[in-house]
Amino acid sequence: MPKSNKYTYLNELERSQQLDRINTMESGGHDSGNDDRNRRRERERQRREEERRRHVAMLRIVLVTALAAVAVLIFIVTGGIFGGKNTGGGGMKPIADTTPTPAEAAREVTTAPTPVPDAPTEAPTPTPTPTPEPVLAYWEYVSEEPMPMGDIVSVTSDLYTYEQMCRDLNFLRERYSDKVQVYRIGRTADGRDLLDAVIGSESAEKDVIVQYSMHAREYINTPLAMRQLEEFLKGWDSQSYSGKLYGTLVENVRLHILPMANPDGVSISQSGFDAIRNESMRQKLNEIWQYDLSIDHGSSDYETYYRRWKANGRGVDLNRNFDQNWETTGGTPWYSSAGFRGEWAASENETQAIVRLADAVNCVGEIAYHSMGQVIYWDYGTTGELHARDEKLATVVERLTGYALNSTIDTGQNSSGCSDYFILVRKVPAITIETGKETCPVPFEQWPDLWERNRYVLPALAELFAGF
Repeated sequence: MPKSNKYTYLNELERSQQLDRINTMESGGHDSGNDDRNRRRERERQRREEERRRHVAMLRIVLVTALAAVAVLIFIVTGGIFGGKNTGGGGMKPIADTTPTPAEAAREVTTAPTPVPDAPTEAPTPTPTPTPEPVLAYWEYVSEEPMPMGDIVSVTSDLYTYEQMCRDLNFLRERYSDKVQVYRIGRTADGRDLLDAVIGSESAEKDVIVQYSMHAREYINTPLAMRQLEEFLKGWDSQSYSGKLYGTLVENVRLHILPMANPDGVSISQSGFDAIRNESMRQKLNEIWQYDLSIDHGSSDYETYYRRWKANGRGVDLNRNFDQNWETTGGTPWYSSAGFRGEWAASENETQAIVRLADAVNCVGEIAYHSMGQVIYWDYGTTGELHARDEKLATVVERLTGYALNSTIDTGQNSSGCSDYFILVRKVPAITIETGKETCPVPFEQWPDLWERNRYVLPALAELFAGF
């Protein structure tokens, strides 16, 4: 072989070997890179699988814990309802529990649950039922004013307010603590107390209810009640009626004096809608005013409208709310300053308080003070002994006051009032006394005559009913 060809061959052979070495190196490096990626993928797969296992385990823990909590709750509820027999120590023995325990519930999964507190061994003590408030509840009232030295009840204007009445009742019970008790028999929708001043022996077998100012604008009758009450207490051992001391007259009869049967309504008639403290009630009162204007049932002048208010603070005429002929009584079809009978019979707190009082005592008679006309309404359609007693009651009051007797039957009076209810439903003598002459609110200049005509009505009632 020629020398030149020999070198050419050797050079080509060397280049071929170099290429083989390069290819081998490149091939080996590529395989190494693939191995690294594969290892990384495997580690990522293992990490995700571990996370999935931990997630499943956590779900199992939550599930088992929930099952255990439900088991404990079922045990407590079934033990509390069904109780078991009393043990010797006075506790309640739990009933047999077939609910799976937390450990048993946990066996259904591979992961143990979070420990749960042991179930109680006794049923929970039931909450006692609150004791209903008595009908004649103790009246809580504190006054920072000093007691007057002389007479307590001072009537210097026709605006004798609810606040004045409360103050004076508190002073009267302090001064004559052995002769009069003051009770709360209910509360109005606006939170005012419905009060009952009781005079008479605790051992008396008869009770007579005398209520005043059921119609708001007739509030002149509240100072009348308070003056009658104070005069009776002052004359307990010194004044007499029909030859008997006042204190003796009430040995066998108790007089329940309700000086203000409608304090929310009285407050409206004296001071307007702002006297009502409940905001929603005040808004309703304005709606009632607009309604009354729409049916031409009241004045567009605000002061005139509220002064003529008769209803309670919710717009219900209390003397149409008693459960006597309630379904057919007339009046307005909706809440109003006067004439609405209510959504149902005895729907109002004030009505209910009087009915509950009558249920709680041995009520043998009822007298309602209203205004106006200087008349006495009686004769409600009764017969026999009840009619005779009612006539006697009306006649005694007629002689004292000089007011004319009017038959409710002959004059076609509304028959769902308080007195109608007492005589027609409860079958006891009842009358309605109308003070004042021609308008309401009764002008204060009529007060002296009104007082003189009615100052002896309470002792006369005590003497009459003690003899029935």
